[in-house]
Amino acid sequence: MLIMQPLLAEAGSAPRLIPKDSVTLLASGVVVDKEIPAPSGMLMACTGECVIEADGLQLIGADKTVFSLEEGSTRFLVTIMDGKLDFALRADAKPLAFKTPFQDPEDNNNYLVPASADDVFRGSLLIDNLNGNAILDMNKGSLKHVAIDGQRVVHAGNAIFLPKHPPVGGDALSFASAPRAAETSFSGLAVGAGALAILAATGAALAGGGGGGGGGSSSEISAD
Repeated sequence: MLIMQPLLAEAGSAPRLIPKDSVTLLASGVVVDKEIPAPSGMLMACTGECVIEADGLQLIGADKTVFSLEEGSTRFLVTIMDGKLDFALRADAKPLAFKTPFQDPEDNNNYLVPASADDVFRGSLLIDNLNGNAILDMNKGSLKHVAIDGQRVVHAGNAIFLPKHPPVGGDALSFASAPRAAETSFSGLAVGAGALAILAATGAALAGGGGGGGGGSSSEISAD
């Protein structure tokens, strides 16, 4: 399912959620096992892979990934709390903004825009709760990461650690060699009590559902 060619959603169409197995909508506990309109801004937990198709954007959540998508008039906003989320972004799509468990909850200035002439950009967002890192890993094309602390261009084959709050060692924009398959878990999230309760409920829901296994410096370092 990674990554469908071409991006299938029609221009102007609402995002669609396509479970490979099932998806748990965390606000309601409803389990979805067929294609539906993607619930805007609602956290969902994948059992098996799940796909969201939007206008110029495709997201693929790995097993046990917890994330949401909200489409605004000027951008897509992805919130990822746990797991790995692969994405394909068309050059003419809206900017891709994102939130992770480790950044300032009031910070709405993290987003990605094209920085090369490619038609489609591919990469992934990975939450490594074991080490307390959020990682952007690029597979095709170059994207500019724009944040309140500055801008960085990330090229294919490179990965960066995304900003934390508060910054570790005073440097929120560090580049690093990032593993493409770091372990993830529901522990150690730097989020509020409400989000922790949601994640605890998600872990129980996934266990009950019988889901599969867990799914600025001046230089860049190529990822393995």
